[in-house]
Parts: sequence; C-alpha cells; structure tokens
Amino acid sequence: MVKLHQLLKQKSSKRVLTPQLFESDQAAAQIADRFIKRITGLIQELIKVGYKSPMVLCLDEVERILPLPSDEKSRFEEFNSFFGTLRTLSQDKRLLSLLVADVHPDCNRINHWDYANIPTNPVFGFFKESFVSPFLAHETQEMLLDISKSMGIEIDTKTLENIHFLSGGHPFIARQLSSLLYQKCVAKSNPSIQYQDAQKYLNNPFRYSGILKDYCSKNIWQDLEKRHFESAMSIFCVMTFSFSDTELVAEQKLIDFFKDRFTENECLDALLWLESVGLLNRDESTEINRYEIRIPLLTQWLKMQMKQEEAQQWKIN
Repeated sequence: MVKLHQLLKQKSSKRVLTPQLFESDQAAAQIADRFIKRITGLIQELIKVGYKSPMVLCLDEVERILPLPSDEKSRFEEFNSFFGTLRTLSQDKRLLSLLVADVHPDCNRINHWDYANIPTNPVFGFFKESFVSPFLAHETQEMLLDISKSMGIEIDTKTLENIHFLSGGHPFIARQLSSLLYQKCVAKSNPSIQYQDAQKYLNNPFRYSGILKDYCSKNIWQDLEKRHFESAMSIFCVMTFSFSDTELVAEQKLIDFFKDRFTENECLDALLWLESVGLLNRDESTEINRYEIRIPLLTQWLKMQMKQEEAQQWKIN
C-alpha cells in the first residue's frame, strides 16, 4: 500500500498523505472491509492520474501460508479472510488481477477445509491453472551455455546432453549439476568441462552434492509423503525398480499391478499428477498411453534409499 501511495505522489499535483498501516495485532476479518475501501479508493485515484486498471498483484510460494490440518482454527480464518478480500477486489470490484506462482495448485483445488465450522476456501477453482513445462534439450543447453560463457568456461556437447537427461529439463537440477562439475572439473589452467572428466560425477552426483541430495529428498519425495499420496509414490517406485529410465511402460500394466491395492481411478489420478508436476512423461504416439521417468536423477536417489529386500516388492515379474 505504501508503494502505491508513492506512485500516486509522483503523478498527482495534490498533496498525498502517507497511509497509516493497519494494526498488526488485528485479525484479517476485522480489517477486511476497511482494507477493501482503502485499496478501492487508492486504485481509483491512480486511475485518475493515468494508471490503468486492474492492478496486478503477484503472490509467490503460497504453500507457505496454506493452512494444514494440524494448524489452529485462526490460520484457516486468516487465509479465508485474506483471499476472500482479494477475490472481492478482483471479481466484484474489477480493480485487481491476481497472479499466483507455486509448486502445486493446492490453493485452487481445496474446497472444504479439514476443520469444523470453517467456511469453504474462497479461491477454490478461482484461478486458471497453467503448468510450466520442463525445459527442452536445446533450452537446457542454451541456459547452461549462457552461464558458462559469462564465466569463461566451455562445456562439451556430451556433457550438456547428459545433464539434460539426468535433470529431465528441470532448471534447478541442471544448474546444480553444472555447479558440481564446475567445482570438480574446472582448473585455472583449463577452464573447460569435458565429458571424460564429468562422467564420474554425473554417474553418482549424490556422493558429491548435498544440495542435490536434499532437493530430491525434501523438495520432491517429502512433498509426496506429506500429501500421503501412496498411489503416486508406489507407481514411481515401480517405475524405478522394474524399468529402465528410458523404458516406456504401458498404463494398463501399472494399473494391473496395483489392482489389489489401488482402484483404477486412484492410479489414473496418480499418473496425471506425476505427469503434471514433471516426474513422468506420457507418450501418446500409439493407441495406448505409456509412461517414462522424467527425472532419472530422482531414480538414482530413490535406489539409494532402499535395501534390496525393500526394492524387491516394487518389481513386476
């Protein structure tokens, strides 16, 4: 709000007073009406001095404020009041556009909260979802070549191809693999990364990079665990221990394997989710749907987590 007043000051010939902030100890529900009134008036004044509406509000990492079943009632109430207010400014007042960036679209898909006597989620189904696809091979190479060029380093084509394969086009993973190779392979006398030197580290990067190890554990697998997404974890385990990273697996084969454990609908939901978040690729070139691993690096990590007897349960005979 302070920033909006600063914009108004820059263009308005009138005297613009610095806004008084709302009391931090008050619940969102208590100040919602005043907030709507103040923002409405402010945006209308900005329109008068030449700015166009609607104002765009960008929110990142919404999962950090998304209520969890273990949270207190007040957290659900705050979330509902906050997003209910923003929805009013967007849908009713037509003064605000919301852009939300997040790893998962949970805030848009949860309708009823797991808490008694709490109104439903005000932004359920409100946003148009658009998933950002992993990079294609040439995009990964372009990104890494741009970075290496700025550092005065050369990377050979085979190394770039292997980084893309292991990362599945995931920018963060690709950059971390490149960072590892820079640390291990680049010498002052020879500022280049050649596959013959890089192969050792690409074959098992977890022996050398705690960042990659933590990312697979905390950002990918623990996310599945906290969702209790048993069907998705089980399907990924079967894909890891029964097939190679480049092998296409028929959808029906997976459904049949889990027929005594999950319904067909549960399997399909899991496959759709794994595809949407970039963990599996779906091939539709034939009459049957087939899937393959999108991030082979994750299968390397998963194989390190299980003893041989544990892994055996995920093998299709």
